[in-house]
Amino acid sequence: MDREVRADSETGGHTGNMVPVFAEGVGSEKFNGTLDNTDIVQIIAEISEMDFEPGEIMQ
Repeated sequence: MDREVRADSETGGHTGNMVPVFAEGVGSEKFNGTLDNTDIVQIIAEISEMDFEPGEIMQ
């Protein structure tokens, strides 16, 4: 989103709008239906066989 659009937004560019997410390859079947955006990092960690606790910064 360019700066002009963000400047005109009351939320700084954040909205509650649904956003499509596409995945291909191993584990892509887990990206199905409606997901909460906070679940995406958990799914990626699971597919990657990484230990992850919510709130932790992944490296």
